[in-house]
Amino acid sequence: MELNDRLKGLGTRLVETRLKLELSLSTDSQNAFEAEFSDISFNQVNPVDRWINNIYSRSEARDSDPLVLELLCELYKKIDRLEMALSKESKSFLELKYERFSTFLGHGVIVLEDSKDLELSKEYYARLSLPVFPTREVPLFATLESDNVLKICKMGKKDIEDFDNYIALVERENIRNLKLS
Repeated sequence: MELNDRLKGLGTRLVETRLKLELSLSTDSQNAFEAEFSDISFNQVNPVDRWINNIYSRSEARDSDPLVLELLCELYKKIDRLEMALSKESKSFLELKYERFSTFLGHGVIVLEDSKDLELSKEYYARLSLPVFPTREVPLFATLESDNVLKICKMGKKDIEDFDNYIALVERENIRNLKLS
């Protein structure tokens, strides 16, 4: 059976995109992977984000431009990361065994270029480099369902939103490019 025929049976539209994915068997270090997953997924909100959310909740930012506030927040975060790097306090991620690249993304699935050395029906902990604003690492747990197809089992709520929004963005870009050609 050809790859395209197998991909049609996934129950989701797929977009072609090449993103970096690092992964390891989740059983290799389950507790450490769960801790990193929680740390990345649930602690992404920094003090500036909390402050901005608080301002919005009290309707104090109704006269402010949301894009300008978002850009200012991101500038603050970049300065904070630079400061941490200069003081050698940067957050490091766990080292994962494999590095792969996606060929397609779909809602709840990632199709890999190559699944060599990966075991079928095993759960993997992975970090996906998602090019959203701001660019970030998205932690997830996924099972290798068939050759090259990872089915996402667990992902943070905000990460699911950003992942699905990225897929929609790529779809819109593809449609726009088709119209222009």
